[in-house]
Amino acid sequence: MLERAIKDYVIDYFLGSSVLEGNGTLKEYWDDIEEFLVFKGYIVLLQKEHDGGRIYFCDIYHEDYTLAGKEQLTLTNLDDTLKEKVKVIDGGKAIKGYKFVIFENNRQRKPSVKAYIDYFIKKIVNVVRKMEIDLFTSERRVMLVVPQQPAEEDVEYQINTFQNIFFTYIAMQHSRKPDAQQLKQGLTGIKPSQIGEPVFIEPKRDQRADY
Repeated sequence: MLERAIKDYVIDYFLGSSVLEGNGTLKEYWDDIEEFLVFKGYIVLLQKEHDGGRIYFCDIYHEDYTLAGKEQLTLTNLDDTLKEKVKVIDGGKAIKGYKFVIFENNRQRKPSVKAYIDYFIKKIVNVVRKMEIDLFTSERRVMLVVPQQPAEEDVEYQINTFQNIFFTYIAMQHSRKPDAQQLKQGLTGIKPSQIGEPVFIEPKRDQRADY
C-alpha cells in the first residue's frame, strides 16, 4: 500500500539519523531513545542507585521552573506497570539516590513524526491520485459527429460550456438554420437530434507496465 510505503520512508529518514558513540551504558539504549525522540519528542532516563543501578524510561509528570532554574521535577516510570511517580528535584535540589538525563528532540520537545502523520499521508496520496486522474483526463479528446461543419461561434461555445463544472449544454445556435448562401451549398443545418453520441479518444498510454 502506498500509504504504508510513504510512512516507512518518512520513519526511516529520521530513525538512524543520529549516533551515540562511546562505551557507556547509554549506548545500548540509544535505538530506543532515538525512537522516543522521533515519535514523542523527548524521553527521560532514570537510574535508581538503590535498585542496582537499573535504568528506566520515564515521562515527565510535573515540572516547575523559576529564574534560578528547575525547581520541581516529578517523573512517571514508563517501565513500571503501576506507572510509579518519582520526584527527582524538589525545591531546586536534586534528590539523592536518583540520576537522570533528559533527551530532547528540540527545544520545544516536539516529535519529528507526529501521531497524525497517517492523516496527512492519506491526504497527500489522495491529492496525487487526483492529479494523475486530471493529467489523464486533460489528454482525453471528445469527438462529436455532426452532418456538417459547425459555425465557428458554435465551436467556441462548445469549448466554453465544457469548462463549466456542473452544466454542459450541447447546442448549435448558429448552425441550426442555414442562411441563403449555405442553402445554395446544400447545407441543411445541424439540428440537436443530429448530434451523435460523443466519442472519447483516450490518450496514448505507456504499455510497458503491462508486460
